[in-house]
Amino acid sequence: TLLAHDCRSALESVGLDASRFEIRDGSGLSPGNRVSAADLARFLQAMSRHPHGAAWRSTLAVSGEREGTLRHRFREPALAGRIAAKTGSIKAVSTLAGYATANSGKTYAFAILLNGRGVWDSVGQAYQDRLVRTLILNG
Repeated sequence: TLLAHDCRSALESVGLDASRFEIRDGSGLSPGNRVSAADLARFLQAMSRHPHGAAWRSTLAVSGEREGTLRHRFREPALAGRIAAKTGSIKAVSTLAGYATANSGKTYAFAILLNGRGVWDSVGQAYQDRLVRTLILNG
C-alpha cells in the first residue's frame, strides 16, 4: 500500500531498517502493527538528530503543561518540562515513548510498551511513570 511504502521510505531516510517495523495503518490501532521497544527508541534517537527533529519533538506532549496527554502525569514541579512523550493505550496495551532529560542534563530516548491484562489502566501508567522518574533521577 502507499502508506506502507511511505513508512518504509521515511524509516530508511533516517537510517533505520524498515523491515523491523510492521506498520498496517497510520493510527496504530491495527492488531497487525508490530515494533519493538528497542526499535522505537532507535527511531526516537534518529529523529533527535534529524534536521526536522525539533518540529517532530514539538508534536509530543510535555510534562507540566496544562494541555496534552501528560497533563495528569509527572505533575511534580521538578519534572515539569523534562519529559516529551507520546502515550498510547488500547485494551491490554499501554505505551509511553519519548524523551526525558535527566538531572545529569543528558537527554534519553525511551520506549515502554506494556502488554497484558491490567496494564492499560492506571496500574500500567504508574509503572511507566516510576521507570521514567527513575531515569530522570539517576540518568
